[in-house]
Amino acid sequence: LATSRFPFAMARDNLLPQSLENVHPKFKTPHLAIIGTGLAMAASITFLPVHDVAKLASGFKIIIFIVINACVIVLRNSSKSHTWYKPEWKSPLYPYMQILGIISGIILLIMMGSKAFIGGLCAIILGLAIYKTYGKGHINPEITPWETFKLMIIKPDIVEKRRIFAAFHAADVDNNSSLNLREFTSAISALGIDANERFALREYFHQADKDSDGTIDIDEFCDFIGLIRESE
Repeated sequence: LATSRFPFAMARDNLLPQSLENVHPKFKTPHLAIIGTGLAMAASITFLPVHDVAKLASGFKIIIFIVINACVIVLRNSSKSHTWYKPEWKSPLYPYMQILGIISGIILLIMMGSKAFIGGLCAIILGLAIYKTYGKGHINPEITPWETFKLMIIKPDIVEKRRIFAAFHAADVDNNSSLNLREFTSAISALGIDANERFALREYFHQADKDSDGTIDIDEFCDFIGLIRESE
């Protein structure tokens, strides 16, 4: 029952057919995801020794926990470039707790032996096969936190530009490709620029508004943020 959440979530992200995210009108449960997962588990228990099933499943779950810990590190480091990521709770002792989780998970896999590795490897191969044959052609292309994280290591200047563009468009609530004073205040706050006093904000705004038309377009905003960064 718990494992059925994986195909359900994947269907919501267009990585599996959308029928798996359908909720039963009477029982309010993702019945097709539950039935499919139940049949897969029944086949495993029927045709494989229970002890091996436990090890294969445990290896799969441990790899999930390793990946989750790695994802927390990736998301935290790339969060400034993705305005949609606003967690309400932060794990304590970051990133040491996540690093410990990754290392301890690898140690557990080694201690459990080859069957746990086989279980995890099969899950990875199956996931890649599903993505290549179905998911890749159905997902909506977007810049992911993982791509941002890689660029932070390889090309940090590109990441900074993405942060500026993300802050600008997130603040542009009118979708008119320009910022007024209120939207400008929201954008520079998202970039972590300290300007709490209203006078300072107005000064910043007029400084950035090079053509004095009362709004700031993306080029003016980028130029202004570049000047601020150089003065820091």
